[in-house]
Amino acid sequence: MSSLVIPEIAGLTDLWAKSPASGSTQGISLALHTAQVMERLRQLRELRPQLAEQVGSPGLWRQLYWAVFLHDWGKSATGFQERVKGRRSEPWGRRHEVLSLAFVPYVAPLGGDDARWIAAAIATHHKDLLDIRSKYPVLESEDLEDFVSEVPAEVLVTLWRWMRDCGVSWAETLGFSEVDPSAMPAQPETLLEFRERAPRDLKRLLLALGKMADDLERRPGIHVPALLLRGHLMNADHAGSADGDRRGLPGFGPVPLSTPQELLQTWGWNKPHPHQQACAEVQGSISLVAPTGSGKTESALLWASAQRPNEEMAPPRLFYILPYQASMNAMLERLTQVCGEGKVGLQHGRARHALYRRYFARDDDPRGAARDAAAERNLLRLNLPPVRVLSPYQLLKAFYRLRGYEAILTDAYGATFICDEIHAYEVKRLALILGMLGSLRRDFGGRFCVMSATFPTLLRNVLDEELGPLTPIAATAKTQQKFQRHRVQLLPGLLAGDPGLERIIQRANAGEGVLVCCNRISRAQQVAAVLRSKGVPAELLHGRFNARDRLRKEAVLRERMGTKATGTDRRVVMVATQVVEVSLDVDFDVLFTELAPLDALLQRFGRVNRGRRGGLRDVFVFSGPMEDRPYDQNLLQGAFDILQAAFHPEPAALDETKVNGWLDQIYASDLAERWEREYRVQRDMFQHAVLNELRAFQSDAALEEQFYQAFDGVEVLPASLADEYRRLADEQPLEAAQLLVPLRWSQLARLKRAGQAHQAAAENLWIVQAPYSFDQGLEL
Repeated sequence: MSSLVIPEIAGLTDLWAKSPASGSTQGISLALHTAQVMERLRQLRELRPQLAEQVGSPGLWRQLYWAVFLHDWGKSATGFQERVKGRRSEPWGRRHEVLSLAFVPYVAPLGGDDARWIAAAIATHHKDLLDIRSKYPVLESEDLEDFVSEVPAEVLVTLWRWMRDCGVSWAETLGFSEVDPSAMPAQPETLLEFRERAPRDLKRLLLALGKMADDLERRPGIHVPALLLRGHLMNADHAGSADGDRRGLPGFGPVPLSTPQELLQTWGWNKPHPHQQACAEVQGSISLVAPTGSGKTESALLWASAQRPNEEMAPPRLFYILPYQASMNAMLERLTQVCGEGKVGLQHGRARHALYRRYFARDDDPRGAARDAAAERNLLRLNLPPVRVLSPYQLLKAFYRLRGYEAILTDAYGATFICDEIHAYEVKRLALILGMLGSLRRDFGGRFCVMSATFPTLLRNVLDEELGPLTPIAATAKTQQKFQRHRVQLLPGLLAGDPGLERIIQRANAGEGVLVCCNRISRAQQVAAVLRSKGVPAELLHGRFNARDRLRKEAVLRERMGTKATGTDRRVVMVATQVVEVSLDVDFDVLFTELAPLDALLQRFGRVNRGRRGGLRDVFVFSGPMEDRPYDQNLLQGAFDILQAAFHPEPAALDETKVNGWLDQIYASDLAERWEREYRVQRDMFQHAVLNELRAFQSDAALEEQFYQAFDGVEVLPASLADEYRRLADEQPLEAAQLLVPLRWSQLARLKRAGQAHQAAAENLWIVQAPYSFDQGLEL
C-alpha cells in the first residue's frame, strides 16, 4: 500500500493508467499508479542518499520527482482512455510519454536544465530517444495540434487540481525537500490556452531533446547522471507497475548483511583466521588469496558487510560473480542461508532451469515450480533482490547497451562486487571483464573483493591497474600449512591409456570416491564408456548435457560427495571436464587428471579432500598429451616443467605458498609478453568500441549483436528428444526447455555443414541429429 494520500478530485479516479487485471472490471488509476512509482523512487533514493552529490548532479532527485509525477499524464488523452477501457479495438497509435511532455512547463521553466532533464526522463521511460525522434521528428505544428487536442478541458482541470493538492505534499511525505513548486500554474489552463501553448512547447522540447542527444554523442566520457536519470525512472516505473498487478512484492532494500562482528557471532567464530579478520576490517577494494576450504566465501561476506556507507546502512547491492553455472547454482543456496529466502537472485543463461528444479525438488509440483521460478525471474527483471549471483556476462550486457542497460547500471551504482576465481577466464575475455569492472569502479563507485587461489604477478598488475591498488590479503603460512591436503605425483603417458585406466579401476574397487578430469568432452565420454565396459559404474559430467540431466547429476553428486554429505557410501567415480574446477562443493578421495595449466590443475585439486578428513590425499597428473586443446601448449609445457621438478618421480605434499612463484616462473619467458599483448589489444578494443560509446537514452542493436556473437551460444534439441519436447511444450514449457543442450555457434555450424541440423519452424529451434543419452550427453 502507498503512504501517499490520493485526493478526492472529480474525474481523477476515472483516468486509468492500466487496463483491469484478469477477472476485474476496474483498471488501475493514473493517480494510484503514479503514487506506487513515487514510493519506489523513495526506496531507490534511500538506498543511495548521497547519490546526487556523488555524481555532481544536485538537481537529480528534484528532476526525478517531477518526471515521475508527470511521466504518464499523456495517458489522459481520449484515445488512450478509450483503448485502456476496452472501448476501442484498434491501437491508439500515439506515444503517451510524448504528450506528457506538454505538461513539463507546469514544473520547470523551458530553456533550463531541469526542464530538459525532466523531459528526457519522461520521453524515454519506455522507448529509446532515437525511437521517439523517429516517430516524432521536427513535427509540423498541425500534427502537434491534432495530438494535444485529445486532452479534454475537464481533464486539464482535474490534472491541475491533482498537482495543486499533491505536488508539494507528496514531496514532503517522501522526503524530496528540494522540490520547487514555483513554476506550478496558479490556475488551470483553459482548453484554448492549452491548445495554443502545448504544440509550441512540445516542438521546443523535442528539438531540445534532439540537441541533448547530439551533445551526449559528442561528449567524451560517460555521462553518469544521464544514465542514472533514465535508470531510476525505469526501475521505479517497472516496480511500481508490478505493484499494481501483484501484492506483496519486496521493496528496494539494501544488502541484508549485519555488521562483521554480528556475522562472526552468528557463525560462532570466536577465533577467525587472520585473513578473515582482515577482511572484516578493510574499507575499500581487496584481493584475497586463501586455500580452498578455509572459508573464502565467508571472508568475502565479512568484507562486503564492512563496506558500509555509514554505521546505519548496509551496501545497496552485492554482486557475487562466478565463471561457471554449477558454482552459481551452489552459491545461490549458500548465500540464501546467510541472507534469507527471496533476498538472493540467480542470473545466468540457464538460471530459469536451475530455479525450476530448485522449486520442483521441494514439493514435486511442476506447475507450482514453474510459477515460483517465473515469479523469482520477474523479481530479477525488476532489480529487486539486493544480492545477485551471476556471471560477468550479465553485467557486460549493460556496457554493450542491450535494452534496459541504464536500469542495470543504476542498480549497480555504489555496489559491492565479489569476483571469485578471477583466474578462470582466458586472456581475451579477462580483458573485457576487467575493463567493465574498471568502469564500475571509476564511474559507478563500485568496490571489489577479487578472490583466487593464485595471483601471478601479471594478473595482479592488471587488477591493480583497473581496480586498485587493491589491498592484498592472504592466508598466513600457518593457515596454508593447516589446510595442506594433497600429495601430488606426475605420471607418464595418457590418462586414457591402459595403465591410467587400471589405476582408476583399482582405486574405485577400493571403495574410494574417484574424480577423473579430462580436458575435452569427447575424451571424457570415451573414458567413461571404457570404465563402464570394465564394470566400473562411472558417472559423467560436462557442458553438453541438457539442463534436466545436468542439474540431476549435480544434485546427486552433492548429496553423495558434498562436503556436508552425511552418507558413508563414497564409491563414486566421476569423469568430468573443466565444469568441476570452480566452486563445486564436492569432496573426493583421489584425483586423476590430464595435464592442464597450473592454475586449472590447482582448481581440480581443490575438489579432493576439501573437508580435510585427515591426512594427505593423492592427486595424479598424467603428462600427456601435450598438444591438447583448449589450452595453450606453452602453458601446458610450463605446468609440466614445474610438476616434473617438484613431483616426479616421487610424490610430494603440495605447498600452496609456492604456487605464485611457480606461475611467475611459467610466465617469465615471452609467454608473459604475448599474454600482455593479447590483453592490451583486447582491452583497448573494448575501451574504443564499448566504453567510449556508453551513453544514455539509446540502446545499440549493432553492439547487441556483437555481444551475443561473442558470449552467447545456442541451445539445440537432440532429435531423440523431439517427441518428448513437443509433448511437454504446451503443458509444462519449462520442463520442455530443460531438454535443450547448449552448443557454441561454431559447433552448430559444423553440424549444419554435415547435414545434421535443421531448424524447426514450429518450435523456433535447431534440431540436431546427434546421439544423446543421460549417461553420455550429446555426442558430436
